Amino acid sequence: RLGVGLSVFLVTIGLWDQIPLNARRDTAKLAAEYDSDRAFVRDIEARLPEGAPLLQLPYTPFPEAAPRFKETPYSHLRGYLHGKKLRWSYGGMKGRKADMWHQAVNQYPLAEQVRIARISGFRGIWIDRRALSDGGKVLEAGLHSLGIVGAHESADKTLVFFLLSPTGDSPPDLLPPML
Repeated sequence: RLGVGLSVFLVTIGLWDQIPLNARRDTAKLAAEYDSDRAFVRDIEARLPEGAPLLQLPYTPFPEAAPRFKETPYSHLRGYLHGKKLRWSYGGMKGRKADMWHQAVNQYPLAEQVRIARISGFRGIWIDRRALSDGGKVLEAGLHSLGIVGAHESADKTLVFFLLSPTGDSPPDLLPPML
């Protein structure tokens, strides 16, 4: 009998010891972030038609990009995980067509990025403020200076959405010629 009790005790202590410390995070905070993200995405979905594409900024490669500033790993997937109707610019595999397009757009000044997004049919810009050193202030001011107003924030103020009107023009070919 003593051997069984001791074995259970040792297994319990061993399992507890193997749980990474970051797995013991504040679950209430995680739940609040989750709820904020879910409500934010649902609100965006209510404003846009099904299948509407969103340009996610700042550009983040996928997969395995190091988080920046206060961003969490794979933070741009939050919209995709909560949404059912929208298309997201993040998630194109490195080296593939979608990622190369997004990388090419990222090389332009903001005004040109917005112009390309509009003529490419994007219906909005999603900004993750956690991924920007200034919390998105410069990027958002740049969008305002281009006449893009009416930003919508998530409840926890980490995400912001700007509505775009597509132009219907033909999108530019930004990809290098295939060999």
